[in-house]
Amino acid sequence: YYDPELLKMESAVKAFPNGWAPLLEMAKIVTDGDHLKRNYVEKGVLFLTSENFQEHFIDFESELRIPPAYERTLSRARSEPGAVFLTKTGKWYGKAAVCRTNDPVFNISADVAKILLRPEYDPFFLACYLNSSIGYSLVRRESTGASRDRIVLDNLRSLPVPIVRNTELKYRVIVDRISEAHIRAAYLYAQAEALLLEELGLEKLDLAPSLFYERPYHDVVAARR
Repeated sequence: YYDPELLKMESAVKAFPNGWAPLLEMAKIVTDGDHLKRNYVEKGVLFLTSENFQEHFIDFESELRIPPAYERTLSRARSEPGAVFLTKTGKWYGKAAVCRTNDPVFNISADVAKILLRPEYDPFFLACYLNSSIGYSLVRRESTGASRDRIVLDNLRSLPVPIVRNTELKYRVIVDRISEAHIRAAYLYAQAEALLLEELGLEKLDLAPSLFYERPYHDVVAARR
């Protein structure tokens, strides 16, 4: 916690010319998602976990859905345009992404934090700060846990953040370019995977999981099972 580099980063943030503030003072909401065991359904509200959040990118490819009636009890954690979502657990915990206006409605699990800033602050700057080497290090510095590191909301709320007003829209351009790169990379990866499967003659192979298979009885006897 008192590593000289981390102390230097903290001092640099608190010496920022425009000032700094704890995240809690800049935000209307700092919360997280559902802590309870839930029942998933085939059709319902999209439910995302920490695996769906990357640096400046939200992956909406998830089969998890929760009942609308249950989702309404979790309205505090529902997606909102301009909200910043940050992973609390997982190998790369501490990564942040901004929810956009055209993004689908979703809710989150307890391993993801939701930060909704006050109007005078820029969520795109906050996402850039959280994903920067300084912000990322200071977030992870506050992690707890014996066997699995995690971010505690109270520690996240006290995170020092440089004050940059939302008039600086250049951060939106930066985030847009990074998001586009994520989408482009996913598209090219899918193309490469399809080409590889075609070259190997495996493009029609069914890899769907199966819970059973059939074998003749004499095979079972021969295997002494």
